[in-house]
Amino acid sequence: MDPLLSVGEFAALTGRGQPDPLVTLAASGIVRAYCGWEISEVVDQAVTLDVADGGSQVMLPTLRLTNVSAVVVNGVGAYGLPPVQPASWTWSTAGIVCLAWPYWNTLYDQPQSPRYPSGLGRLTVTYSGGYPAGSVPDEIKAVTCSVAERVTAPSDIAQRLENVGGIQTNTTYARASDGNGLSATEVAVLARYRIPEFR
Repeated sequence: MDPLLSVGEFAALTGRGQPDPLVTLAASGIVRAYCGWEISEVVDQAVTLDVADGGSQVMLPTLRLTNVSAVVVNGVGAYGLPPVQPASWTWSTAGIVCLAWPYWNTLYDQPQSPRYPSGLGRLTVTYSGGYPAGSVPDEIKAVTCSVAERVTAPSDIAQRLENVGGIQTNTTYARASDGNGLSATEVAVLARYRIPEFR
């Protein structure tokens, strides 16, 4: 998967030379791990989901869903028969998928309420989503750049010369040390792009 920030963008944002491509790739990995999804575009990616309570909605690991091309129920259905597959589905750009089931309750002669089968790995969804190349939001690029700068810093305390209004200053900053590789400011910037942990 491509990094969220190219080495050329890193050089343009920092005024420094281009780093090893692994630096921006590693920084992108830190941002993706914190946010809980790829962020950059994926096409026809299959994800297998655990369904704990048999609800009629599931959340995909994306906050920018652009298409759902397949939904398949895995495993064995009732009485050892193949599982009933959904008749149709709808989805939202926020990553929510709702299924309609072809069930008919013969006991009450009415439609069965749509429910996912419960269990581990019971549902596989093939979807597309994320931001196409060149359209990753600027704030994500800025955080990725900041993380990449820390990766290239030579010690726990980094120093950087800046030229502000013709005056050269020496700025010292500490590396992030909260365990996820991000500073409190970076966490705040990424908050709107992070999948809530309950998903």
